[in-house]
Amino acid sequence: LINHFELLFQYISKEPFGFQRMASGVCLQLIAELYNSKHNINQTEQQNSLFLNAKTRIHSRIEEQVDFQEMAKDFGISYSKFRRDFKIQTGLAPLQYHLLLKIEKAKELLINTDLKAKEIAFQLGFESDYYFSRIFKQKVGMTPVQFRLKRRALES
Repeated sequence: LINHFELLFQYISKEPFGFQRMASGVCLQLIAELYNSKHNINQTEQQNSLFLNAKTRIHSRIEEQVDFQEMAKDFGISYSKFRRDFKIQTGLAPLQYHLLLKIEKAKELLINTDLKAKEIAFQLGFESDYYFSRIFKQKVGMTPVQFRLKRRALES
C-alpha cells in the first residue's frame, strides 16, 4: 500500500507525460489492494471464529464422544478441510486435541478427588479403564495411579 501511495505521489508531483493515466492505474491497484486486505482480514476473522467455536464445543463435550465429521458439516466445510485447518490453528488434529483435554481433566481429577482411575475413565467417556490407562501412560509417561502417587508425594 505504501509503495502504491509513493508511486502515486511521484506521478502527481513530477507530472511526466501521461501521468494521469498512470496515476489512475495506480489508484485502481491501490483500491484493489485495500479491498483484498479487508477481504483477507474478514476471512481470517471468520476462520478464527470458526475454530474458537469448534474448541468451545469440544471443551463443552469433554465427557462425550465428539463426531468431528458432523461438526465440520455444521460449519459448512468438509471434514478434511476442517481437520487440516484445525491442526494449523492448534497444532493438533481435532481428535488429539479432544484427547489431550480429557487427559488434562483426568489429571485434575486425580489430583483433586479420590475417584478411582476406573471412575475417572467412565466419567470422561473412555471406552474402558484399560484404554484410559494406556492412553494416559502414553501421553503423561506414567499410569494414572503412578501420577496420583507422585503428585501426593510432591505435596507432602
